[in-house]
Amino acid sequence: MENLIPKITSEKIKKYIDEFFLMEKGEIIKNPKKIIPFSMSSQITRRSLKHIVENRTLYDGLSFQQLITFISKAQEIIENPEVEVDNWGNKNYPQSRLLGKFNPESNKGIMIVVRSDRRGTKYVITIFRKEARNYFRLVEK
Repeated sequence: MENLIPKITSEKIKKYIDEFFLMEKGEIIKNPKKIIPFSMSSQITRRSLKHIVENRTLYDGLSFQQLITFISKAQEIIENPEVEVDNWGNKNYPQSRLLGKFNPESNKGIMIVVRSDRRGTKYVITIFRKEARNYFRLVEK
């Protein structure tokens, strides 16, 4: 049963990425606050997922398949991060944590901003890539 949950979750995430991929930046979506499972220990809203899709295609130029791979790696990272630090000084995401892992294929770190509720459930706010030297500065802290 445990292996079915990530597969079901991954298929649902792919469906939403497909929905958001061709949308214009800022385009309104239905049910933006709907919470969907992201991994075994985290969830994400449709709004946050759309934000990630928009930004990674716009700023990083990721194709649909690259975006699927990027999100899949983030799903793995959130369960087993290489680095986890407080992100409380961040003006955009106060009281959040930053989880990450270095991806040798892209020579960048994949970073995930999460907030936790009182029960400890993590909510993914955003996911981005960080240049190698900036990523390793975080690891050294």
